[in-house]
Amino acid sequence: MDARSRLNSDELLFSGVTFTTTDLNSKEKRQISDAVYSMGGKIKNDLTSETDVLIVGSVDTAKSKYCINNRTDVTLLYPDDLLDIYVKFKEKTNKLSIQILDDYPWPIFDSSLFCLSRLRDMENPCYEKNYISRLIHHFGGKYVASLTPRVTYLITDKREGKRYESALEWKINPIHPKWIVDCCNCQRILDPLLYDISRVKDFSQIGKNSHTKWRHVVDYGSVENNPIFDRVQKELKKIDAANQNRSLIREPLLKGFVFASYGFQEAQVQKLNQILKDNGAEFQDDYDLSITHVIIPSSFTLEQVPDKVINLKEISGTKIINEWFIERCLHYKKVMEDSWSLPLNNLFLDYSFKIHITGFTEIEHLHITKLVKNLNLTLSNELTENCDFLIANLSSLGLTKDNSPPIFNYRFNDILTSKANMTPAAITLTKKKINSAKKWDIPVLSLAFLWELAQTGILPHIIDSRWCVFAPKSLKPANNFLEYARSVSGGTFQTQVNKPRHPESDVVQVQLSSHDEEQSHIQSNYRSSPTKLPVQLPSPRKNSTKKWPKLIGTASESQLKSTSTVDDNYEFRSARRLVFDENDNNNNEKDKDKGSFVDFEDNFGIDDIPVFKKRRF
Repeated sequence: MDARSRLNSDELLFSGVTFTTTDLNSKEKRQISDAVYSMGGKIKNDLTSETDVLIVGSVDTAKSKYCINNRTDVTLLYPDDLLDIYVKFKEKTNKLSIQILDDYPWPIFDSSLFCLSRLRDMENPCYEKNYISRLIHHFGGKYVASLTPRVTYLITDKREGKRYESALEWKINPIHPKWIVDCCNCQRILDPLLYDISRVKDFSQIGKNSHTKWRHVVDYGSVENNPIFDRVQKELKKIDAANQNRSLIREPLLKGFVFASYGFQEAQVQKLNQILKDNGAEFQDDYDLSITHVIIPSSFTLEQVPDKVINLKEISGTKIINEWFIERCLHYKKVMEDSWSLPLNNLFLDYSFKIHITGFTEIEHLHITKLVKNLNLTLSNELTENCDFLIANLSSLGLTKDNSPPIFNYRFNDILTSKANMTPAAITLTKKKINSAKKWDIPVLSLAFLWELAQTGILPHIIDSRWCVFAPKSLKPANNFLEYARSVSGGTFQTQVNKPRHPESDVVQVQLSSHDEEQSHIQSNYRSSPTKLPVQLPSPRKNSTKKWPKLIGTASESQLKSTSTVDDNYEFRSARRLVFDENDNNNNEKDKDKGSFVDFEDNFGIDDIPVFKKRRF
């Protein structure tokens, strides 16, 4: 009597289920056959219409390829997964059903990146965002909150909104969520064009003729006997219960705070008043000593604040903040008294720079966008070679106070620890942007650079350890005069023009080999060229016994400190540049952790600055 006949029919897990194997050796076939018969199934060598499950040793066999392309009713299972089911069957700790097959899903979405949009208040609860996102994850896919050109599919049922329009522009298919459900039922990638809502106008025709049959294991389009849907519902109930308990126990977020405002329009004041009162704070129109915080717009500087408000700060310690304080408190659900909400000293400056930001998410991304606008700079949505600066989130580069203390040595260093998206895809995107910035000679800086610009109103030194992540070679001090001249002339320097310098000018004149052979006056001006250092040089060929001054940085230490054009805290040694591992396909376990971090090496130091000896005449 075989193993199957010894078992009661009620205890047979795979009664009536037919298995077929492909690309298994003789030992593996015996193990699989014993396991299948023990669990009540039957096994055949040939792939027939009766086959329900194909045990796949390799996807490169004829049986595997045929099932993947034509048999959407066949469940694909690896040998190890079946043996794992057999172990659970023998233990008999839980009553098993045919649905256990889908505890070992075929990774159909493994190479796809999804963005979900407007999946709320759906007629079918199996099209809701929480459930669809769980299905994507269960079958090996990944989803992101923001739509980027890297996204494979936009999952939505609405032909409207910014994401939908961007998807059409970037040639990303906007797919109905029914496609996710049908793919999971078949464990195959079905033709997405049959579910493309930009092509199929009648939603009753969505997915028509995409498949003839699907596996009768779990119906992911139904809430009954659906383990994934049950898990999602249980998780949502736990979250709701936790939120209810918090609301009962926790006091209002801003209880005890008394706010007044200045500079807002009437409609904004009313909205602000309501938000503050909803969170337990008081709001009043008069400026008296009971006020704990005065809120001003983030587009205002302290100079625009009237004396009566400044006096409150000096007399009673009232804090002057902008609306970012309220936004950050509500976002993080705790009081955020950090530098983000402090009013800045200089806004709407006269600099025409194009900025691209990377690595920032959520509320910090929103506030940096506003900061760039308030500084009167141009924010570029994409990193191009026309950008002047790349502002990177240090957290997204794997930089911390422990592994890179110099770059966190900034007086407002709490702005440098912003939340970052550390998924492999986000890290790869940041890496590509950094490499592009290096290729295009675009300085890579931390947020401290913009913050210092807003504090002083003057463009800070690019090469400064407090914000410099990478600086192009054009910022490196020259080793000799010829190297300097070639650098500032774009490599076209030929000879020096022997003309006396204007007594009131620090312009160095060089002859360029342009087509019209015009003279180009190279001036040290940060605003016109942010990637050139303001180095002033005398003519080395001028026949004179006059002693010329040395380059800044080449004189003795006492002279360097006394030079008015260089900040005392300006450290050449600490300038750094990024070095990434170029081997993207390295699968060594030892190197896997490196993907989240960025190694650094010194670009140059004070020893690289040229030292000119006194000339003998």
